[in-house]
Amino acid sequence: MASELANMRSMRDINDYCVARGIMTLAQGMIELPPPEALRRLGGEALMRLDTHCYRNRKGEPDFVAAVEKLLRSEGVVARLASSVLATQGVTGAFVAALLHLKQLAGRSPTVLLLEPFYTYHLRQIKTAAGTDAQFVKLSSLKDGKYAFSDAMFAEIEAKLSSGEVDGVVMCNPVNPTGQVWAEASVRQMMDVVAKYPKKLLICDECYNDMVFDGHKHVSPIHLVPKDQDLPDSVVVCRGFSKSLGAQSWRVGYAVSSPKTSASMMDLSDPIYICTPILQHAVADFLTHHEKDFDTHIVELNKLLTANWVVLKEAFVKKFGWSAVDPSGTMYGNFIHDCSSDLDAVKLALQAGVGVCPGSMFTREGINATANTQTIRIHCGISAEKARKIAELLTQGL
Repeated sequence: MASELANMRSMRDINDYCVARGIMTLAQGMIELPPPEALRRLGGEALMRLDTHCYRNRKGEPDFVAAVEKLLRSEGVVARLASSVLATQGVTGAFVAALLHLKQLAGRSPTVLLLEPFYTYHLRQIKTAAGTDAQFVKLSSLKDGKYAFSDAMFAEIEAKLSSGEVDGVVMCNPVNPTGQVWAEASVRQMMDVVAKYPKKLLICDECYNDMVFDGHKHVSPIHLVPKDQDLPDSVVVCRGFSKSLGAQSWRVGYAVSSPKTSASMMDLSDPIYICTPILQHAVADFLTHHEKDFDTHIVELNKLLTANWVVLKEAFVKKFGWSAVDPSGTMYGNFIHDCSSDLDAVKLALQAGVGVCPGSMFTREGINATANTQTIRIHCGISAEKARKIAELLTQGL
């Protein structure tokens, strides 16, 4: 087991390990609930269009762009949006397009800064699309298992930007893996720091923007731009519907930035992706004509995620004695373990019949025999029945 686990680089590797052995898994962050029924029907209709085989508009079909603009207005965006929305192949398509734009801005392979802990695939996407190894700023951990977005962190980021050491900064909000939601003041501070330096870029992964709990509010840089002003060239917001609508395989995402930046991203990503997804029509129709269904789905999804966390948290604490770190958003929860390494904590969970992610996976150390962040991440995007089965498995005989 140890040697196989040591060779893993991502949560999907752990998930595959579990699936191959019939082990229930909370490792891979995939919503296991299907998209709303109305959306699935619209998906079928989109595939039955007589032009379903044709390339779609490179910037996004007009109905999709209009639906996204309407969605952004409904959440309080007052900035000018004309020519700012770009349809992409999922959030990843938006992220990669932003990296390609940053590479063109820099005139070379750019250096990109990740805030540690970070989403594992960002590290690999930077290496592949930007052609460089990422740099890191390590967040300060607090006693409750959460992390601080401190003045010291912003000072370190600014020093790297001003010296030319880094060209771009990635900001994940809400944060995968920690489940934290950035406060408005911190979002504004990050936005302002990056904007001070020419040809620098803030790339915001907002994949979980609809998954926010307990009265917390998601604030994006695009919410902070004054009425009727263009969005800044220095900010790219990457979003999609893989998590909120359970449409992972549909690959319907979008980027939001200034008209200039969006046009550059389209031009650079078009030769790679060739076409925006046909199922954007289904999402557009759903957002436009089924607004109440969308709102209800988000409310019910968040209720399910928080309820599953309560069930799983109780079982993990009872089984292992780990301390739970309640999330403010995303679909993840974390635990502080007392094992000698994160890998030992993963082994302990596997022996109990459940796959989990080691905290070190989300750091530059990755998975190895000695890495120890003292944290474990699970995902809660499963059915209530599966959450209950896992809880029963963990607590049987206790």
